[in-house]
Amino acid sequence: MYICLCNNINSKKVNYALEKGVSSTKKIYSFYKCKPKCGKCIDLMNCIVEKDADKIKSL
Repeated sequence: MYICLCNNINSKKVNYALEKGVSSTKKIYSFYKCKPKCGKCIDLMNCIVEKDADKIKSL
């Protein structure tokens, strides 16, 4: 599923960045050398990052 159409970032790319240790939405954009453009993706990406952090805490 596409998370950020402006920068061509899909859920696989977000998960890959999280697996590599990226821990915030801002850092995901930096990881892919881009910046948010329209901003519509920020909330969804924040939810994915938070869910990943919660999953790590429960281990």
